[in-house]
Amino acid sequence: MTASWAQTETREPKQAPTPLLDISDLHVHFPVPSGAFGHQTLRAVDGVSLTVAPGETLGLVGESGSGKSTVARAVARIEPVTSGEIRVAGSTVSGRKFDEKELRRTAQMIFQDPRGSLNPRHTIYQAVREPLDIHRVRAPGERSARVDELLRLVGLNPAMRDRYPGSLSGGQLQRVAIARALAVEPKLLLCDEPVSSLDVSVQAQVVNLLAGLQSEFGVAYLFIAHDLAVVRHLSHRIAVMYLGSVVETAPTSELFSHPRHPYTRALIDAVPDTTPAGARDQIVLKGDIPSPLNVPSGCRFRTRCPWARERCATEAPQLRETDGAGLVACHFAEEIAEGTLAQRTA
Repeated sequence: MTASWAQTETREPKQAPTPLLDISDLHVHFPVPSGAFGHQTLRAVDGVSLTVAPGETLGLVGESGSGKSTVARAVARIEPVTSGEIRVAGSTVSGRKFDEKELRRTAQMIFQDPRGSLNPRHTIYQAVREPLDIHRVRAPGERSARVDELLRLVGLNPAMRDRYPGSLSGGQLQRVAIARALAVEPKLLLCDEPVSSLDVSVQAQVVNLLAGLQSEFGVAYLFIAHDLAVVRHLSHRIAVMYLGSVVETAPTSELFSHPRHPYTRALIDAVPDTTPAGARDQIVLKGDIPSPLNVPSGCRFRTRCPWARERCATEAPQLRETDGAGLVACHFAEEIAEGTLAQRTA
């Protein structure tokens, strides 16, 4: 079944002088036991810097194991931050001491599995009302009506308020989760694969709902997804992650029409109808993403890159500007784009 998008044109980014979310050199490492007394370090996120402006959607894409979800969970302080800085609405939340209540009012998370994110013993009314009571949003006498208003906003009938999560479909549950997140009137939603567990037709409905809510309330999204069609529809800009690092960022239209990094090109080429006809040879990814316990030296993508050279094994490329509108971490981005660097034959 083909998804039906209410909006098909590329979304134009909204400019803002101060980022709502500002991530600088974020590292999230986990110790993993190794042997009798030692341990290895799993580098889930390794030096990520990103920004999201008010009212903007930044799409974050990459294969499983690239660290996308860990970035969102670090922003929400579900995962501990090893080093680096995270600022949300001007407040630093990456240190040991931060105002958790302020963070929850400003940034809310929507998880991949809505069934697992809702208490099965609470009714829909209780689930949506709880954050209103915790954060004292609206007067007590107004909160019941606010629950009904929130349910209507996400396309649900308020008559469902007395039902339990077990009686709802996956799409309905994700709408409840969105209503619950909106209850505290956040400025930022951290959307961690929010439609990947839903049927294709339901995915389109939920994504169109998120786009409409953004237009109406100006909420910003950090939107994580595997499906590039979803990301393309909803995002103003896209950041591509590979093995814990960002390898490219660009406005959505620029990234799809002129991808600079070989990994970005491979992701786009893997999706039907996203590569411009006759524009370039397609890239097929071979092998699996390496383990974050054993990150390759130099360029992390070199073990799967058809253009890798000796320099790629010894020198890690830094994010830099090219002739495009974004940033790319590739030593040979210009040569690859111009077709002057030959692919490896073996």
